[in-house]
Amino acid sequence: MSQFVPAERLIFTKFPEATFEKITKDASPVLHSQSLEQLKLTGVIDWERTCLLDMEASEELTPEDAGKFDVVVAGGILGNVHENEDGSYASDDRTAEVRQVGFAHRRHLGPLQMTTDTALLTSFRVLDQGLTLQEIPFVDEPEIDCGEGACTEMKGFRYVGRRGADGEWEPVLPEGMRELMAKSMDDDILDNL
Repeated sequence: MSQFVPAERLIFTKFPEATFEKITKDASPVLHSQSLEQLKLTGVIDWERTCLLDMEASEELTPEDAGKFDVVVAGGILGNVHENEDGSYASDDRTAEVRQVGFAHRRHLGPLQMTTDTALLTSFRVLDQGLTLQEIPFVDEPEIDCGEGACTEMKGFRYVGRRGADGEWEPVLPEGMRELMAKSMDDDILDNL
């Protein structure tokens, strides 16, 4: 994630203290072992200047929000995405678990779900670079080449796009993600049941 947003501006919550040293070896994010709810109670985060990224929010994140928010809460809440009969997408709304903490401000990043890395990159482009969501090139539901003729289709997901070596749009992925996807293609989903 620190490939997309400066590490010192990243805050991770509910992080096991035993892993702090391992994580901060390569980057310097802010790590808290407490939950968002606990941080809210202690006043560590200014709740009036905090925004929850939420697919169910009525307003989208805009460059004007940069002056309103110091913290954007994203990630750890991915759910299952499914296609509706009309071709639109919905999720099982796992964000509802986080929404219960009581956010005064919520914004969405569009109609499709994003990975945490993509949500952070998109938020950075909107809030720090001043781009609207409509100005950011996106790749919707990409097929990600995992090598050796294999690919992963990301139904219901949106990624920030960039031009590849062949001039075609491709999703921006964090370093090592393509390799991780390729490695997981050999995993049997039934092994985890």
